[in-house]
Amino acid sequence: EEGKSAIEENKVFLKENGAYNFWTTKDPLIKQILLNVEDINLFHMKKGNAIKELINIPEWIKNLENERINLFNKKNEIIKIYEFRDLVQEMENDLNIMIYYIVSPSDKIEEHKLLITGDLEKGLTELPKYSYEDIWLSLLEKESDRWDKESNAYMCKLDELDNSSRLSFKITKSFKNPEILDLGIFNNLTVNNIPIIPINNEEANIWAIWILEQKIIDYLDVEDYSNLCSEIIKMKPFKQFEISLPAQEEMAKSFVKESEEGDIEFMEKYWYLKSPLELEPKIVNEG
Repeated sequence: EEGKSAIEENKVFLKENGAYNFWTTKDPLIKQILLNVEDINLFHMKKGNAIKELINIPEWIKNLENERINLFNKKNEIIKIYEFRDLVQEMENDLNIMIYYIVSPSDKIEEHKLLITGDLEKGLTELPKYSYEDIWLSLLEKESDRWDKESNAYMCKLDELDNSSRLSFKITKSFKNPEILDLGIFNNLTVNNIPIIPINNEEANIWAIWILEQKIIDYLDVEDYSNLCSEIIKMKPFKQFEISLPAQEEMAKSFVKESEEGDIEFMEKYWYLKSPLELEPKIVNEG
């Protein structure tokens, strides 16, 4: 087997004996236990005249014997461990590394990828087999019942949102040290551009009327107003709801009430709707 590998790769393993630093991990995201190996000078192991206390070789380390291992160092070295003889006691990690686990709902982007950067470098795609939705619902925790699987959107009430989110149908959510499934605890993270929809039909109508109010910024005749209402009703976030928008006269009257409460802007909107109605030709039936 080693001969075949030597022919294919044009490389031959050279046996070495000595003492080595091993960096290992049991992170659930990383299937490979051994990350990096460096040889060390035996004299550096001494503390005064005594060698540091040796411990028995753990079975999970012993299992690395006779395995070809592609290390995560920047040289991308491949090694084979023939035999462990002694093992020094566990030391504190002195590597500075960051692990990024990237998941995406987009078919255009590789769904799962793990990047290790810093003192070690590696990109991995052989990761735990969880779907994007599994991870996302775990991240949402108690709010997972707000996620509409059919439309892949987070369900909201209008009064929970700022004006930007109401118009864009997108929100940003932050998560503090989330623990996701059995993948461990992650650093604080922020998810941008989360699609949102109304939480129910009542909220959908309140939301649609609010959007209609924002889009009345000039004089609208009957046809223009009708087209604007149709445009709003056909918006993707409203497609699963029954939307009913006020007639132009009724909408104009609603602005009068708002203007009476001190908002001059609504009086302007009133005339944007009312004036064109006053100018509409009247049909008179003569007896």
